[in-house]
Amino acid sequence: MSAVGNHDQRYPGWRSAMTAAMVSYQPYPGWRLATSWAAAGATDLGKHGKPMPLLEVRDLRLEYATDRGPLPAVDGVSLDLEERGQALGIIGESGSGKTSLAIALMRLLPRNATLTGGSMRLGGEDIGALSDEEFRRQVRWSRMAMVFQGAMHSLNPVIRVGEQVAERLRADGISKSAADARVADLLSRVGLPRGTASRYPHELSGGMKQRVSIARGLVQDPPVLLMDEPFAALDALTRDEMQRLLADVWRATRKTVIYVTHNVAEAVYLADRVVVMSPHPGTVKAEIKIELPRPRDPLSVEFLECQKELLRYLGHDANANEPVN
Repeated sequence: MSAVGNHDQRYPGWRSAMTAAMVSYQPYPGWRLATSWAAAGATDLGKHGKPMPLLEVRDLRLEYATDRGPLPAVDGVSLDLEERGQALGIIGESGSGKTSLAIALMRLLPRNATLTGGSMRLGGEDIGALSDEEFRRQVRWSRMAMVFQGAMHSLNPVIRVGEQVAERLRADGISKSAADARVADLLSRVGLPRGTASRYPHELSGGMKQRVSIARGLVQDPPVLLMDEPFAALDALTRDEMQRLLADVWRATRKTVIYVTHNVAEAVYLADRVVVMSPHPGTVKAEIKIELPRPRDPLSVEFLECQKELLRYLGHDANANEPVN
């Protein structure tokens, strides 16, 4: 694919037929969408008449309690996503706080983690001020969802995948027929064949399981989607296909995406902007706008130059052949 992912090869002109349905995406009419909030997040004006950011993070700080005392993991990170349909890549070495930042935004922290400062606003609302129960009911999964690293291993082996994707809809009181129709539509849109909903996880390949995990993240049609290295466990050809599919899904559904990755080429291919994190503790080292036309050609001179620039910010040899570790 590139100087960074030496096993990932792209073929100019190739296009998966599974992405063809994406161009005509319409939210399932039986699903109860938070359309008023989504529209407000895209059009409301803040101070000075400027558009209100869809997601605004200011001076976020997080630390873990250890036997040796507090360990800062995220130290004063600030981010803005100003409109729907943007993809923000977050890249950095291990220990730079990428995953900690993502789970902090979702308020899914382990017991030894504490948010020690900062604010988070979603559609103008201070979601950091919500109680845990209010956040769970009003934000998590419905307005901001996450696809976790190794998410394909989170599927329950004894429950059919369609039931697992529909679980959050049913919990919200959606009828079984409406939930089943929504699930069938989503599984089709992420490139899975008809009948997948009735299968068990062990009957699916790794790539198919990852598609199911993406469908679970999209099932409530959240305006913001967080993804933590969703393709790290996939083989190179499946990863290539999934990246193409994901780019089509994002743009067809106008999702705002925060994408965590170790792979520089993947960040350049998918993101509109890339935040480079530095470790110990995690801080923003640089933010780079990727001004390349879509679809992007990983073999183009412009693509390779963007890749080299990111590697320089990371302090790596511009001819490196492996993802950042």
